Amino acid sequence: MIKRIKLFVASFLKGHERTVRLKLNIIGSFLIKFFGLVVSYLLVPICLNYLDKSRYGIWLTITSFLTWFSFFEIGMGAGLQNKLSEAFSLKKYKLARIYVSTTYLLLTLIIFVVALIFFATQPLMNWSKILNAPPEMAEELKNVAMLVFGFFFLQFILRLINTILNADQKSALANFNGPFSSFVALIFIYILTKVAPPSLLLLAGAFCISQIIVLLIANGYYFKKLYWNIRPSFFFYRKKYVKKLIGLGVNFFLIQMSALVIFQTTNILIAQYFGPTEVTQYNIAYKLFSTIFIIFQIVTLPLWPAFTEAWVKNDVDWIRATVRRIYKLWIKLTFLTVFLLVFSGIIYKLWVGNKVIIPFELSLSIALYFLLFSFGSIYNMFINGISKLRVQALSLLIGAILFIPLTILFVRVFKTGVVGLILSMIISNFYSYTIAPIQYFKLIKGTAKGIWTK
Repeated sequence: MIKRIKLFVASFLKGHERTVRLKLNIIGSFLIKFFGLVVSYLLVPICLNYLDKSRYGIWLTITSFLTWFSFFEIGMGAGLQNKLSEAFSLKKYKLARIYVSTTYLLLTLIIFVVALIFFATQPLMNWSKILNAPPEMAEELKNVAMLVFGFFFLQFILRLINTILNADQKSALANFNGPFSSFVALIFIYILTKVAPPSLLLLAGAFCISQIIVLLIANGYYFKKLYWNIRPSFFFYRKKYVKKLIGLGVNFFLIQMSALVIFQTTNILIAQYFGPTEVTQYNIAYKLFSTIFIIFQIVTLPLWPAFTEAWVKNDVDWIRATVRRIYKLWIKLTFLTVFLLVFSGIIYKLWVGNKVIIPFELSLSIALYFLLFSFGSIYNMFINGISKLRVQALSLLIGAILFIPLTILFVRVFKTGVVGLILSMIISNFYSYTIAPIQYFKLIKGTAKGIWTK
């Protein structure tokens, strides 16, 4: 038995150095994501037991607003990842430290200004109207918003450590921070169910504090032990590199902004059209089928910096072979999605009981959405990794413009309910499953010209 295990390990670690790194990251990420999935599934019934489903729906909607503020990063995190991957590939560590220091300083200044504006305008905000919540919750929701956004702005800077880990092809370590903070939050919320009355503010505090604790520990550890030679320093800020970071970041910014409109407004729109209770229904179904995409991301996310390195070193054969293997994996996950769909009713009942009833058509539309989205990510990881972003940015911008009219058409004219919102998301994201494969083949065959190469 021991001999067989040794042979398996030896076989697993054979191959191209980049492929071996990918395998180790995938195995590590799988274990971490599995842990994260278990924690996230446990959080749903615990939160529902602590709050009622209406207040839980309000909480989910509040967290959706956070994604809108992430665009103030103007794509600098993704831009930093690509530039760092290039620097690491060429072993230019001084350049890497310049990119890290410049990004940290710029982002700190940007977020400081955004935070000042946000808190200064709070007296003008009526969160009960924004969230379609009862008027008597106005003061409570204001306090929750102040707490959540305050911690969120701090996380902007602290989360850059994940970008550095991803750029260094250590995605398993980067993936650990999120699930571990959720685990800490799970412990805090479980304690709240035993010692405190239902409170949206206490629930928000449990999530926020757990995230900050984990990120502070991660920053302290990695910059002391692993990345001491590229840790941010004011003395390594270089103005001439700002243009490079922002130039690349602008394309990522347009992509992120368009993606926010298409993918992250759903909770808000559901709350406005149908009420907070429907948000809970949608999110439970979304969480179930997102399992497929999470499994797929475990494999595809480490490819982003790996593709950057391979492209810099002109290793086209490795890129082709890797994309073919990922496509075969997508086919297998399609069958898994169908299995989940067939047995979704039983899974929901075992998971949340009879507290929330999810229609089959809602599950079907979300399953289709994730299948198409994951298919596109096969090619998006390569395109993002080599920074050929213009076509993607323009396509998603068109999709974002189409999203709201499509939503109005499906929801108000055709009366399709929440399913109409998901159909709008699928149509608006046409780039992933139509144009991205075309651009990939043009680039990999060397026939791309004009906008396809920008």
